[in-house]
This record gives sequence, structure tokens and C-alpha cells, in this order.
Amino acid sequence: MDKLRQKIMVLMMVLMTALPSYGESFAHFLVNFLYFPAKQSTMVRYPLRIDRNTIGSSRNYKPYFYAPHNQIALLCADSLSGASAGAGEKKISFVSLQQKSGISYSFGRTGRRWLLHAGHSVPAGKSADNEFLNFLTEYSRNRDFQMKHTIFPFPQRYIKGGRESSKLLMPREWPYLSFAGICPQLGVFENSGNATNRRLYIYHGTRLSQIYNFIRINRNWFLIEVENY
Repeated sequence: MDKLRQKIMVLMMVLMTALPSYGESFAHFLVNFLYFPAKQSTMVRYPLRIDRNTIGSSRNYKPYFYAPHNQIALLCADSLSGASAGAGEKKISFVSLQQKSGISYSFGRTGRRWLLHAGHSVPAGKSADNEFLNFLTEYSRNRDFQMKHTIFPFPQRYIKGGRESSKLLMPREWPYLSFAGICPQLGVFENSGNATNRRLYIYHGTRLSQIYNFIRINRNWFLIEVENY
């Protein structure tokens, strides 16, 4: 339990770094929702509408299992956009990078608590930010494309225990990245400002947390930096 609690605290720190506009309470809620499926039934506003089905009580709720459970990947627009600041509704699509399909959840406040309010299926190719997801898929499977869409020298930042260091990678040192291989499931913040020209890919694994920073230049996406926690 101590290791799990430590992982949760690290993920919350990374979320608050990348998403200050979302607020600490929602970051805490989201982490608990993803890490503790058995408790999800207590994080729902009933009756809950999922597609054409209405779930009347916690007794009938089937939890969402984020796979793989020990890894979490989230995608959002640049947090400076402030598109989802405050206590307004938060929409997140959990999709497969392979099939581009999944489920979209709407979260909102009921009193002081964040709760799951509604959900609906996401057909293949209809997910939020689908254009960037297509780029991410191509970036992951095509080495030449990846090299052309990574800006060198590439800065790698390391932040640990309040200390920060950095290293610049040249093309000959570049390790091939597969985001589908890192984490096949991706949580996409729908209302984070898809029109902006920046994306943050936030990854939290068993040993490492990372924030990949992408920028769009002349309609083309490029990876420009990664932060390691």
C-alpha cells in the first residue's frame, strides 16, 4: 500500500504540474477513479446514463478498468489555454490508440464532490482530438516520420527531489518511441482547447513519470521536449 500511495502522490504532482487549471480536487478524484475501480460506484451520480442504458444505483454499476492498471497516459492541450479552468464539467475520452475507439465520460461537481455524471461510446475515428491521435499513431509506427517530426537537439529534463538537470539528444542518440507500446489506452481531455497548437502527453508508469511536449508548426506536429519525474 505504501508503494501504491507513493505512485498516486507522484501522479498527482505530475498532473498538477501539467494541468494547473484543472484544480487539485479534480486531479485527486481522477487518480482515485482510475486506480481504484472497486470504489468507482461511490464516485457516480445516479441515475447514470451510459448510451441508452440507465444505471439506477451502485448495485448495478460496472466499473471501468483502465488497462494496463499500473500505467496511465493522458492527453491534453497546453494548460495555459485555461479552457477548462474552474469547477465546470470535465470530459475525458478513454480510447485505444490502435482502434481509435473507447468511451467518453463527463465528470461534474455535485456539491463539493466530483462525480461521474454520464458516458457514451466513442466509435472508431470519432474520438476527441482525432487528428492528433492519427499523428501520434504514425509517429509511433514510422521511424522516418518520427525523426522528421522531432526537433533536435532534443532536450530531456530530469526533475527529482527538487533538483533539476537536463541533457540534449542528437539524432544519432535518439531512442525509438512507440506511444502505443508505452500505454495502449489514452485518456483524452475533450474540453481542453483542441484548437491550440500544443499538446501534453502525460505518462505515469511503475518507475517513471513523463510529460512529452508537442507543438504544431505550419500544420505539422513536432515533439520538442520531455520532462522526467
